[in-house]
Amino acid sequence: MRYRQAIFALVIVAATLSQTGCKGFSPSGGSGSAVTEGVGSGSLYIYTHLSSGIWQNAAVSGSANPATTLCFGTNDIKCSTSFPPVTDGSLGELIFSTDAIPGYWTVAAEADSNCSSGGSNSGSVANPGRLDINCGGSDGTDTAVSPSSFTVIYVNGVLQASPPPYLAATTTSSILPTSYALTTGWYSDEAASEGSSQNTASSTTQIRVPGPTSFGLNVITIVDPTTNQVLGAADYVLHECFITAGQYGNSENCPY
Repeated sequence: MRYRQAIFALVIVAATLSQTGCKGFSPSGGSGSAVTEGVGSGSLYIYTHLSSGIWQNAAVSGSANPATTLCFGTNDIKCSTSFPPVTDGSLGELIFSTDAIPGYWTVAAEADSNCSSGGSNSGSVANPGRLDINCGGSDGTDTAVSPSSFTVIYVNGVLQASPPPYLAATTTSSILPTSYALTTGWYSDEAASEGSSQNTASSTTQIRVPGPTSFGLNVITIVDPTTNQVLGAADYVLHECFITAGQYGNSENCPY
């Protein structure tokens, strides 16, 4: 049986989360238009953030590992695997279009008067893909949830298995406080808030988080409510498949 799989590397900044839960999330906010660059069928959405909100007018550049893209040779003028610094405007949002997506991309924002240290992030992105740049680094890039995906299967209308109610999130670059509850939140791939919960880490590297129930890509964040620091972020994909089995064969419909 063939199941579709999606691999995303996303880092969501949940600076608006507090100890009382999720107060909503808007990667750009305000009014206006995103800055767009490049040509091609794929889109990489890049957002820049300060700890207090949007990192406006950040100079963003990016490059991809050519071995991870679907580009063929050098004749595809729409298959750009890098771009020089581009100011992302007042919304802190840059959309780069290229045929070099999916791929493994690294993006960076130069230091400026808003952020003296600059920031960067990298990861595998699908189409459309998203990478968030946090002032001061790239928190949470070494976080994973287990299981990372699940397929809800219906055979002739009968549910075969329900998705796990909880996931295990493990970090390798952040130390999780264990003396008080942390805020876990989950978002759609468009950064729409889907819920939040307060959970205490079982160790300095692992915490149990509620399993999202929305089909498609979900982004899970771990935030220290005392500092609003993002300690980890990982993707979780929930699939849904309807299988009809009969004497003349089987048919499969997997909308997610």
